[in-house]
Amino acid sequence: MKITGAQAVIKCLEIEGVNQIFGVPGEQILDLVDAIYDSSKLNFISARHEGGASFMAEAYGKTVGKPAVCIGTAGVGASQLTIGVHTAQQDSTPMLVIIGQVNSKFKGREAWQEVDIAAFFSHIAKYSVEVNEVSRIPEIIHLAVTIAKTGRPGPVVVSIPENLLGEKAKFHYSTPVSVRRPGLVENDASNIIQNLNLCKKPVILAGGGITLSDSKEELIKFSELTGIPVMSAFRRHDVFPNDHPNYLGNTGLGTFPEILETLRESDLILAIGTRLSDITTQKYSFPTKEQKVIHIDIDNNSLMNQPFSANLSIQADAKKALQLLTSVLTDLNHQTEISEWVNHCKRRYKTALLERKKQRSKQISGIFSMEELIDDMHTILPDNAILTSDAGTFYTWFSNYFIFKENQKYLGPTSGTMGYGLPSGIAAKMIYPDRPVVTLSGDGGFMMTLQEFETAVRYNIPVISFIFNNNSYGAIRLHQEKKFPKRVIGSDLGNPDFDKLGIIFGGHGYKVKDNQDFRDILKKSLANKKPTIIEIPLDLQTISASKTLQEFE
Repeated sequence: MKITGAQAVIKCLEIEGVNQIFGVPGEQILDLVDAIYDSSKLNFISARHEGGASFMAEAYGKTVGKPAVCIGTAGVGASQLTIGVHTAQQDSTPMLVIIGQVNSKFKGREAWQEVDIAAFFSHIAKYSVEVNEVSRIPEIIHLAVTIAKTGRPGPVVVSIPENLLGEKAKFHYSTPVSVRRPGLVENDASNIIQNLNLCKKPVILAGGGITLSDSKEELIKFSELTGIPVMSAFRRHDVFPNDHPNYLGNTGLGTFPEILETLRESDLILAIGTRLSDITTQKYSFPTKEQKVIHIDIDNNSLMNQPFSANLSIQADAKKALQLLTSVLTDLNHQTEISEWVNHCKRRYKTALLERKKQRSKQISGIFSMEELIDDMHTILPDNAILTSDAGTFYTWFSNYFIFKENQKYLGPTSGTMGYGLPSGIAAKMIYPDRPVVTLSGDGGFMMTLQEFETAVRYNIPVISFIFNNNSYGAIRLHQEKKFPKRVIGSDLGNPDFDKLGIIFGGHGYKVKDNQDFRDILKKSLANKKPTIIEIPLDLQTISASKTLQEFE
C-alpha cells in the first residue's frame, strides 16, 4: 500500500523506538505533523519557539540515551532551532532534527524561506543530509538514527522537501542497528594498571561518557577498589556521588582554585569519557608535561585532537573499560600513599568550602545568602531530584557548593548556552513525572525561553523554576569589570515581576524575601501540581561565589 513520505518518516521513527517529538508546526511540515496525529507510539509537544523545542529534544536525548526528535519548517524554523543542535553536538547528545524544506521544484531560486539546510548544518551537526527522492526516506531516516546514537553520539539533521513529505509511494524499512561499543583489550588494561602502579597521586577525571554508557556504578566500584579519587568534568556533576569520601570536586567555570590544586598536584590523570575541553582543563593549563595521562574515550577524534600527548590514548566505552579494569585489578603498589594523599585533598576541599562561606558571610552581612540557599537546596530536595541549569554567575555557587547525591541527576549545557534551564527541565519532568525537577536560571537566561513556561502549563508539566534576578547579564558584567573597568554598557537589564508572570501564565509564582522564606517556599512548591516560578532577588554586588562586584572593579 502506498503512503505519504511523511507517514513513512513516522513509521521509521516507530521502528527505531523513538517516542518523543518536539517542535513548532509550520507550513512545510504540516504533512509530518498530521502524520503524527495517527501514531499511537509518538508524543508531540508543540513549543512556543523552535529554540525551546530543540533544547527539550536535546535534554530528552541526554536523559534517556536515545534520540528524541525536533521538527521545524524550512529556513526560518531551522535557523531558530540551531542553538539546540549546537548544544547536542558539544554535549555528545543523540538527537534527530527533521526539517520541512521548500518544494524541490523551487529550490535554487531563493524560494520563500529557502536555505540550503544540509550545508547550513554541516559544521554544526554530526551529520546533515537532504532527501532528494521520496523512496529513500526510510533509508535516510534509519541511517540518521544510527549515526546519532553510535560512537560519540550527536545531532543529525535531515531535510525533506515538503512535496516529498506529501508524495505517496511504496516503502521498504530496515531493522534498527544495535549499538556496538568498543571495549578494552587485556593488553590495554595491563598497560593502564602498570602505569597506575607507578603513581602515588593519581586522580580520575570523569566526563559525560560515564552517563552516556550508564557506568556510574562501575566508576564507584573502581574508585573504591583502587582508592583513586574522582573529580567531575565541566557540568558533569552527577557522574559520581558528591558525598562520597573519594569525591574531590569538579573542574569548570568558577571552580575555586583550592579545589583545582588536586589536579595540579596529581602525577597521573585518568580521564574517562571526557574530551578534555578548554573549560575542563582550565584553558589547557593541565595536563602538564610532568603529568602522566591515560585518556579513555568512545571517540577517536577526541583522543587525537589534543594539545598534549597522552601516555595512553584508548578508544573504548567507559562502562566496558571500567568493568575489565575492575575484574583484573589487584592492590596497587602505592595504596597507602594514595590514601594519605586523598585524605589531604579531601581536607583541603572541605576547608576551602567552609572558609569561603565564612569569608562571604562577613562580606555580605544582612544580605540574602546564596551559600545558605544552596545548602538548603541540598537539605530539602529529595534524593531523587533532577536539577537543570542555564549559564550565569549563579552557577558559581551551585557548582561549588551543591552536593549531588547518588541518585540525583543534573542536566546542563557544556556549551554554556543561556535559556537551557526551563526547556530541559520540561523534558526531564516528562521522562520522570514522579521525581521533582528544579530548573536554575538567571534573569537574563530565563527571559530567553520564558515562553516555554506556558508550554509547561498547557501540558501540565509541574517543573519548579528558580530565577536568580540581579537585573543584569551578570556573567558579562563580571567580565566587563575585569577587562574594561567602569565602562558598563549593554549588561544592565529591566525585568517584570517573575512571580506574577507565573500566576498570569496559569501556574504558581513566589518572590523570596529572605533565606527562611526560601525554605518555606521550596517545601511548599515541591507539593504543587502546576509549574512554579520562584524569583530570588539578588544584589548585583554579590555577583559570584568567589568575589563581590566591587572586588572585580
